[in-house]
Amino acid sequence: MSRSAVSLRARLLAVMLTPLFLISLALGLWRVIETNRLAEGLFDRTLLSVGQAIARDFAIRDGEALSNETLRLLTETSEGKIFYHVKGPDGSFVTGYATPPVNPSIEPETVDTVLSRPAKIYSGVYRDVPVRVLQLSEPVDMGWVAGDFVISVWQELEARNAFVRGIVRQTVTVLALLVLTVLVVTWFGLRLALRPLTNLEAAIARRDVGDLSPIKRSVPQEVTGIVATLNLLLDRISRRISSKDQFISNAAHQLRNPIAGVVSLTQSLEVDGAAPKQLERITALRSASQHLSRLSNQLLSFERNRELGQLSDHAKPFEVNALAAEVLERSAPDLLRRGVQINFDRGPDMWIRCEPLLVQEVLQNLIDNAVQHAGAPELEITISVLQREERAVVRVKDNGRGLWGDDALHALARFSQVTPSAGSGLGLAIARKICANHNGGLEIEAAPEGASVVAWFPKLNSQSI
Repeated sequence: MSRSAVSLRARLLAVMLTPLFLISLALGLWRVIETNRLAEGLFDRTLLSVGQAIARDFAIRDGEALSNETLRLLTETSEGKIFYHVKGPDGSFVTGYATPPVNPSIEPETVDTVLSRPAKIYSGVYRDVPVRVLQLSEPVDMGWVAGDFVISVWQELEARNAFVRGIVRQTVTVLALLVLTVLVVTWFGLRLALRPLTNLEAAIARRDVGDLSPIKRSVPQEVTGIVATLNLLLDRISRRISSKDQFISNAAHQLRNPIAGVVSLTQSLEVDGAAPKQLERITALRSASQHLSRLSNQLLSFERNRELGQLSDHAKPFEVNALAAEVLERSAPDLLRRGVQINFDRGPDMWIRCEPLLVQEVLQNLIDNAVQHAGAPELEITISVLQREERAVVRVKDNGRGLWGDDALHALARFSQVTPSAGSGLGLAIARKICANHNGGLEIEAAPEGASVVAWFPKLNSQSI
């Protein structure tokens, strides 16, 4: 999956958490509305209770001071201080705070009291502060005066607003914790649920590039179709590669005998007394036939190593310096005839488990690659045996044009050459495959000049020899 694509985990989280977030938002809004309605009813009933208490005290005490219980109700209520104003039947001020809140021009809300006499409730302003006002008319007979006394009680709106904010804050906190808890549980739940997919991905990533066998891991039912389709694709690719490789192998086998016959024929034509042009053509024909023979042998070698797979259990320990020295001894006459200078830097004695002929073919291919592609007028090749941690390393370095960047990757590909030459383009590819089959590797090192190609193999400890 590309980085720009949305992950499956993110999609599932979005699908699961978006409705939860919207529901939580709706619940929060509903809670705000209901809390405002609750606060309005609760505070208005408090004002109504205070107003009725004041009216009761006037009726009982004949207009004298309010009782202690009523005074405590005015000052000690948890919803905030309550103010009051009492006006007589003739409109004169009787007691309380002298200046009541301004009555708005809109029609006030009315509620029925337990005395079946309506009370007026409205929002007003007292000393530039918004307040809630309840106005209650009660008949009082105090002997010296009788009639309807108007009792006004009011309270700052900030008290009820603070009450609403407290409840809403608690609600929002609970909903946020709920959403966070669901998010955490869902995240780890999805991680656990998607673990078979990540395990499948890791198993595929660990596969060798040449392993096209079907995937046989147990996977969830939802992805069995994907795995089945992938297995079908792998089977088709495997069949196509097998068909191509079989054709190459058959072609190489069919070419070996005719090419060998041509090489023998050209050698028999080189007789004394032949004309110079005839010898020149015979030499060119022999060179071409030898190149074809080398190409067919490399094709067969590549095919054999591709089918070999990992190192056989029959492989035995061999000393790396001895293998390299044997290859040099075999190649030295031809290299000296071409004017190539050969240097051999012997390293510490190291043993590797290998098929000796295959490892020697790796070294031979590295030498041939240097001869074919170095391009130096006075070619010098240095073979070094090195120990790097737990690896036995053979480095072949020349003083030619060098390899770096994309050219280095290009050189390791099959039938690929950085510069045109008489080679087949299979030497490094074959060497790389043989190293891989021996649990090793082939790398092109960065060098200030020339090409430096390294083949490495796991080094055996003394107990394994």
